Amino acid sequence: TMDERNRQIAEIGASLIKHW
Repeated sequence: TMDERNRQIAEIGASLIKHW
């Protein structure tokens, strides 16, 4: 579902921000 994908994208985005 879109919500599931959005949640995954948010998790990846948070990981990227932490990496920076």
